Amino acid sequence: MGGHVSRNELARGVKDTESVLVVVGIDFGTSNTGYAFSLVRNQSQIHTGRYKNKLQTDREPTTVLLKPDGSFDSFGFEALENYCKLSESEQNEYYLFRAFKMELHNKPFFSKDTKIKDIHKKEFPACRVFSYVIEYLKSLALSVMREETDLKETDIFWMLSIPAIWSQSARHFMRKAATDAGINENKIRLVLEPEAASMYCRERLMIATNSASIDQLPVGYKYILADLGGGTADICAHEIIGNGKLRELYRASGGDYGGNKVDLEFYKFMINLVGGPVLTLFEENHMLLYLDFLKEFETKKKAFKADDQVISLKLENALLEILKSETGETLDQTLSQMTSRYKEKVKFKSVDHRLEFNGEIMAGFFKSSVDGIIESLNKVIKKCPVDVETLLLVGGFAESPYLREKIKAKFGNLNILLEQDSRLAVMKGAVLLGYNPKNIVERKAGYTYGYSEIRDFDRQTDPKELKIKGDDGKEYCDAHFKRVIEKGQILKYNEKIETSVNENRRNRALKHRSVTIELWQSEHRDPKYCREEEKCSRVTEIVMNPPEDGWPDRLKIIRILEIKETEFKITVKNATTGEEYKTEHTF
Repeated sequence: MGGHVSRNELARGVKDTESVLVVVGIDFGTSNTGYAFSLVRNQSQIHTGRYKNKLQTDREPTTVLLKPDGSFDSFGFEALENYCKLSESEQNEYYLFRAFKMELHNKPFFSKDTKIKDIHKKEFPACRVFSYVIEYLKSLALSVMREETDLKETDIFWMLSIPAIWSQSARHFMRKAATDAGINENKIRLVLEPEAASMYCRERLMIATNSASIDQLPVGYKYILADLGGGTADICAHEIIGNGKLRELYRASGGDYGGNKVDLEFYKFMINLVGGPVLTLFEENHMLLYLDFLKEFETKKKAFKADDQVISLKLENALLEILKSETGETLDQTLSQMTSRYKEKVKFKSVDHRLEFNGEIMAGFFKSSVDGIIESLNKVIKKCPVDVETLLLVGGFAESPYLREKIKAKFGNLNILLEQDSRLAVMKGAVLLGYNPKNIVERKAGYTYGYSEIRDFDRQTDPKELKIKGDDGKEYCDAHFKRVIEKGQILKYNEKIETSVNENRRNRALKHRSVTIELWQSEHRDPKYCREEEKCSRVTEIVMNPPEDGWPDRLKIIRILEIKETEFKITVKNATTGEEYKTEHTF
């Protein structure tokens, strides 16, 4: 940053000196994790964790080592190095977590009490593991600030990127992990990874359209962005609607089609080659050599093209020795007995211990992820307007020539752009979004939303199991879905959707009974009832307790859904007393 900078210098030109002076973006990735930051006076100069050598690279392996008592030991490359220095007995006592982020995608529900397993299958609270990583990155970022500025921690705003396809519980979980890491809940914002990448990539769009600034991108310009990382593929579509603001053309979708799926297929291939027990022993007893082997494959994976004939990998002596001791065979003998689809396509050169296999096998490793990405892209493109001409590719996996070749072969009619340093697009874009709130001002509702209400029972149409008897002796239908937002409806930033309900509380039994307001969502456009058969699930509930002297005879309740950038703000108001109850829910 060039010498020590005072807080007053940073704040000069900022109307409110209590405003954000630094934005830090944390990209918590499946394979690699890092942070980036910039100062308010120079927002375009974004530094990564390599600045001041806080991290060895822009992003380090998402690996955490914990001590036997569960306290933090180290992260990234240091965690791997420290683990390998431990004796075998010590390794069994420590906890080592690698590529654990996908746990949040694979589990349907995640809470602060959820546990995950380390490489030795030992369980540990997941929230603490995630929190340790955020706290560590936070400490590195703060150390830079303190070395070069006199900023206070309250001057910093934190942006934490998350996959757009994550569940509601996973998002709440990440926010909890961040607050547990010591970040003030009012100083953190969750940002969707493809939207952060979109912000960063629009500089490329400026070049393509000869625009001088982001704000000058032509109104109506539409593009699709595919964020292809290690764990997930997130795909979204946006339209410029003026002043650099965006309309969501298609809500982010995708799946677990990231580059790690290629690694998994390679792992299966190695099991087929040497056997699962041999590979496990190699990993457990020679961790650094095992990781070097995977790193070499990663290099080959990133460089692989469709016309490559032969892929060559160096096999460590340790692996070959374990194979011999466990099976009594050399790799040559193992290969000669292979009857699988790999026979005649795999060779071992014993002179220099190199394993060779043809390009057809390598392409097979890619098939599952490539097919998933193309299917997801195809789905989005079909739902988008015909004048969408640009496809932006970002993320580490997007740097694969083979993957891009397959995408271009399928979608050659689109202008396909690969962002330079695309693996950093999410991290740097998160920083930029910190200075540009309310970037997405129009979204499409991914679900139908409505309130659960009680109404008169219709014997002709209502299910018998939903019939309840009121205190007045009348028959009512419980769990009626009162729709307020329809799936696919355009939702505008700061839009308020207000509904009211009147309740008769003359009955003495109801005077002191609490009132529960439930918001539900459904995958169907027009559900009739709040139940599983109609793909409904409860989003949240607000319980209103009666005043000491009980409710009035006629109780009017006002319900307000306020649309924010990535979430609803839900307010329930007692119109009689003016008392308000509030909660939030992300889209």
